[in-house]
Amino acid sequence: MKTVELFQFNQLDLGSGRHARVIKNSRAALQLVRHGAKGANPVAAWVDAAISVADAINSYCKLQRAKAITEQLLARKQELKRKVANASEVLAIKENLWQLEQQHRLTLLETTLEQRQQQTHRLLAQLKSQHKSLEMLLTQVRALRRQSRSSCPRLTTLTHAADALMQAQLACLVYALNEPS
Repeated sequence: MKTVELFQFNQLDLGSGRHARVIKNSRAALQLVRHGAKGANPVAAWVDAAISVADAINSYCKLQRAKAITEQLLARKQELKRKVANASEVLAIKENLWQLEQQHRLTLLETTLEQRQQQTHRLLAQLKSQHKSLEMLLTQVRALRRQSRSSCPRLTTLTHAADALMQAQLACLVYALNEPS
C-alpha cells in the first residue's frame, strides 16, 4: 500500500477556474454547432480541449488519492476498533480479577474477625470464672484476717499473692480489650 498524506490543506480546490473553463468550452462547442467552423478559432478550441483533458486527468488523480486516503482511514479505523475491543476485554478480565481478590480479602477479614471475637469471648469467659475464684479467695482471706489478730507471715504472703493475681487479671483484661489487631 502506498503512503498518501491524509490531510493536504494546501491543495484545496474550490472548482472556480474549472467551472469557468467548462462554461467557456461549452460556449465554444455551441458556437461550432451553430455556425460551423467559420466563427470559431480552432487553436483556441484545441487549447481549451487540452486544458480540459489535463483538468480531467488532474481530477482523476485527486479521486485516486482520495480513494487511497479513504482506504487507509478505513484500515486505521478497523485497527483502532480491534485495539478498543482488546482493551475492553483486558479491562473486563482485570475487573473480574479485582472483584475476586476483593471477595477473597473480605472472606479472610471476616474469618479473622470471627476468630478474634471467639478468642475474646473465650478469654472473657475465663476471666469471669477466674474472677469468681478470686472473689472467693479474697473473702476467705478477709475472714482469716478478722479471725487472727496477730501478724501471721503466711497470711501476709497470701494477701500479697492475691493482690498480684488481681492486678495480673486486670492487666490481662485491659490487654484483651485494647489488643491491636
